[in-house]
Amino acid sequence: MKVYDVFFCINDGYIHPLCVALVSILENNADMQFMFHIISQDLSDKSKNKISKLKTRYKNFDFEVTVPDMARFSGLKSTIEHISVETFFRYAIADMYPNMSQALYLDADLVCNGKLNELFNVDLKGFYAAGVRDPNLDSDRYKRLLIGEPMYINTGVLFLNLDAMRRDEMGKKMIALSHELAGRIEYQDQDVINVAFAGKIKEIPIKYNFARGYQFYNESELKYASIIHYTGHRKPWVRRRKLLDFIRKPAVNIWWKYDSINKLIQQKN
Repeated sequence: MKVYDVFFCINDGYIHPLCVALVSILENNADMQFMFHIISQDLSDKSKNKISKLKTRYKNFDFEVTVPDMARFSGLKSTIEHISVETFFRYAIADMYPNMSQALYLDADLVCNGKLNELFNVDLKGFYAAGVRDPNLDSDRYKRLLIGEPMYINTGVLFLNLDAMRRDEMGKKMIALSHELAGRIEYQDQDVINVAFAGKIKEIPIKYNFARGYQFYNESELKYASIIHYTGHRKPWVRRRKLLDFIRKPAVNIWWKYDSINKLIQQKN
């Protein structure tokens, strides 16, 4: 059976949303076999056990935890309060896995609410990655000054052409750009990926990265979303009474649904 590679880059404090994301993928894609690659510098044995516990319900996955070479990221600092240095680890995926041709990278602050098989069948020939256009920034003056005409994507969901990235040494280029553009960019690694991949990003439908804010003007599309991404610093795992002040409930209720399944699994002996 074909195995589909999915990457996450997290610190130990993000184990809860990661498990919810994994549950959501497995609940909706029982016909696919997954290998979850978690790149982390500090994932504890307790957190690893929480991932292992998901095997009591799902048989179609395995996982590995890889510690990156932190020297590669020396001097790179997060400039956005709710984003940690782990976000830069995705720069190294192609180099860390030299025998892998393509893979799906996902932020951990999302859930999968549909099938992923079509996404894995996207033709990446001639592209570094496939991603979803960011409606908030794609037509913004900031984007035009940054990269000109090529579209600007939200990088929380990236279907990566690892062969092409290695061939053109994109890992090194993204590190260099992070240093070169420091102080001039607002969205740190997301900006860097858009600059590095400019003109070689294949657009995929919004359903594969339906960001939290989109529901305010695309609410009718939420029911078709395969991946719902809770962008920004306000996350669904904060207390509900605070949540109602800044986000409509439909998208958040979907996260809570998978959170409830995860909690049932984790509570079992």
